[in-house]
Order: sequence, then C-alpha cells, then structure tokens
Amino acid sequence: MVLGDSGYFLKTYLLTSVSNPQTRAERAFNVATICTHNIVERAIGLWKLHFRCLHKSAGGLCMEPHMSCTGTVATAMLHNNGNQDLKVKELKQRVAHLLVTTFPALDREQVTDEILTQVIDVISPTETKIKGPEFSEQEAHLSHEDDKCSTSTQPRHTSHQVSAVTDAGSGAYSFWCSHAGQFYCKLTNLVFEMKGSGKVLYAFVSWDKSQLQGMGQFQPAGPLYNITCSEDSILYLHLPHCEIHTDNNQIELAVAHISDDTVEILQPLKITNTHVILEVPGLSIFGLLRKCFFQEPINAQVLLFYKEIIGTQRKRKLDIHLLPGNVSVKEVQQQHQGNTYIPCSSICQLIPGKKYKPICKPKPYVSQPKVETFGCDFGPNYHPTFEVFFNPEDEDLTLGLLDETDQEVWEPRHVFLTADNREAVDSEIIEGAEFVDKYRDKLIQRVSSVMEIADILKTKGIISDEMYSEIEAKNTNQHKMRK
Repeated sequence: MVLGDSGYFLKTYLLTSVSNPQTRAERAFNVATICTHNIVERAIGLWKLHFRCLHKSAGGLCMEPHMSCTGTVATAMLHNNGNQDLKVKELKQRVAHLLVTTFPALDREQVTDEILTQVIDVISPTETKIKGPEFSEQEAHLSHEDDKCSTSTQPRHTSHQVSAVTDAGSGAYSFWCSHAGQFYCKLTNLVFEMKGSGKVLYAFVSWDKSQLQGMGQFQPAGPLYNITCSEDSILYLHLPHCEIHTDNNQIELAVAHISDDTVEILQPLKITNTHVILEVPGLSIFGLLRKCFFQEPINAQVLLFYKEIIGTQRKRKLDIHLLPGNVSVKEVQQQHQGNTYIPCSSICQLIPGKKYKPICKPKPYVSQPKVETFGCDFGPNYHPTFEVFFNPEDEDLTLGLLDETDQEVWEPRHVFLTADNREAVDSEIIEGAEFVDKYRDKLIQRVSSVMEIADILKTKGIISDEMYSEIEAKNTNQHKMRK
C-alpha cells in the first residue's frame, strides 16, 4: 500500500527530502523525548526505589521524596550517602537499558539525561539534582546545597531551567524571568540567581591579550561573557569551570570583571565542583582566571564533526576538537553548521601544554597534524585540533586519543558516521505521521504524480515489484493512492 492507515511509504517519500543533518538530528532527539513518556514513568519508579535505599542507609529519615517532604531532608540524605555517585550511575544504566529495549536506535546517553531531568522535576524540582560525569554536558541543575567545597550562607532559591533564545545574528542568548529564583541555562551552563524580575542578555566575547597584562600568573580559565540585565536584578552569578579539585592540585581561581577598559580581579564567594560563584558588583564582562604553579589535568571534552567531501577523490573527513570542559558545545556547533555534529561520550582529562594524537581504525587514515599540543581554547574561533581523512567506504571507525607517551587518555570507542541519518529518517517518519493521517483524504484527491512517487519508492527498495505492479494496474490516481 502506498498510503494505508499509517501512510508509511508516502511519509518516507515526503520526509526524506529534508537534507539538513542538524535539523534531522534535532528532530530525532525531540521525537525520541516525546516517545519516551512510558519510560519516564518507569524511571520515576526506579528513582523512588533509589530513595528508599537511601532511606535505609540514612536511618529512616524519609520514606519517599514526596513534594510534601522537605527537599532539605532529601538532599541531606544524598549528601550523607558516600555511594551517591555509584547509585546514580546505576540508576542511569538501568534507565538506559529500558531505552535500548524500546528504542534501539536512540542516542541513549543524551536521552537518558533528558529523561532523568524530567524525573527530577516531577519529584522535587527545588532541591534535588543528579550529579555525575555527564554534568558538563548541560543536563543538570545547580543549587546551593550542591556545594561540597564550602558552606553556604546565601538564601535558598527555587531552581529553574530556562529556555534561552539565541539571536542568530549576534550570537547572544536571552531569557525573561518574572520572579526571584535561580535560573540555569543548559546551553552555556551559566546559573543566574535573581533577586527579582528582568530580562537577561548574555553573549560570548573574545579575550584580549591587552586585558591580561599586569595580571601576573593569572591566565584565562573559561570563556568571557558579556552579561546585562534590564533591571539589574542579578544577585549572584555561577560561572562553569573545568578544574579538578584534589589535595595536590595547586590552582587558584578568580574572576576578571572588565568594565570601561579596566580589569578588576574578584575573589569568588564559593567554588563548587562545577562552578565558581560570585556576587555581582555590576554587570559587564566576566571571565574566569586561574593561577597554577604546575600543569595539572583539567576536565576536557572531545567534540566530533563529520563531513563527506565529494570531488574527483571522494573522502570522509572527521574534525576532532580538543576543548576545555566549560566551553559551550552549542557555540562550537554554530561555527561548524556545514558539518554534522556526532554526539559521543566526550569527557576526558587533559593537561594544557601537553601533546596528544588520535588513534583510528581501520587503516589507512590520514591525520593532520599527527601530533598537537592541547591549549585552553576559549574562543571566539573554535578550529579543529585534528582533521582525520578516511576512505569513502568506511561507515564506522574506532577512535581514541593518546598522550605523548602513548598512554590512552580517551579510551577508543566506536563512532558511526551514518547512524545519524538512519535515526533522523526514522524520527521524521514518526513526526510526519500526524500530518499525513490528518490530511489523508485531501492527499488522496490532490496527489497526481502517484507513479512518480511509486518509482522513487521502488528504486529505494521500499516497495516490491509486485506492489508496484498492483499500483500501476489501478485506473485512477485516487485508487492508486489508496492502494
């Protein structure tokens, strides 16, 4: 049947004409999130089970994380449990298992994080958070109780995740808040603590070498943000950092406040495992600074962008970006819209100033350069660290990263260069189902080029020769479409 009850074949014909890989990937993720409502319900059950385990280890403080229960008690239970990270990791693995049994083509890591974010919002949106190695990938909330490096004397606010609007022309982000609270931007990992309503506008700007003169051993430790607010209602600002806190890690963090061509070095109120928190003296430009006595590892990320080169010699190219962990993935994507972003487990630990090289299978492949020094690149231009060229027949590869002593610093993993297309087509078929079913009768009456559609479907192997002959045998276009 070309159009039966589901309209599968016509949907395929209509929707595979969308050629933008980024659009397909975004639609795939959106549709996947919508389709996992039943998984969310089951994840809530797992989360409640997780809290019951915490209840037993905490001496019976609270049976379940109901909304009527104080979030402070639930948070205390989390903080007093030494195995929190392991339990959360186990929870995420179990949710991922539910996903793979239901939607085997999904990017399970990203969708799992999205599901757990929804679960947390349902159970206790003001206090609870998931904390794990994926935090730098934009899917967790930050609240005052999350600080493990110092005690908090600041007032507690309700935490909200904002949907920031991006201005395509200027690259700026903005959102409007109507009340006091804590607002988290998942695109940039910035957190704003507001004392009242106002429109917040923020953008990435480039570091100027002249701004760093006279700062001694301080050097940039994060992107530079230009932040304004219509009502001057930002009370505290949380800047994401990528430092690794250890007893032996001699690193000092500060904040550069740039205003009217003057640079002021501010001392933070607190430093958490993920953010530097400061009181806002006045809005303008802010950026993290670090003073280190020895080169120490930082939390970094490996971002992959794929492009197929068509010419006299057809090739596949993979751009590999080695970047600090607090660089916005969205910012890098915007600069490489002509390439397909390949999500992967990107987190690793790298040492600034040290040399690294990619390792790939199958061979042959060409990497240029073969070896490169990792520098803390905070924009505004994000050029690839490596360009790796493959044969056009290679649809998947194994990719890893070695240091200058040939030790693995980013464990080799499978990268599928064409999986994105398959997921995107499947998701677009689902997305178009409602449209085709809604206008089924009108499509039957108006589509005149039925055999042209059938030719394409036959060429792509979607319908058999027998089905094609049955369609062709019908007298009218309407009968052909119904067939």
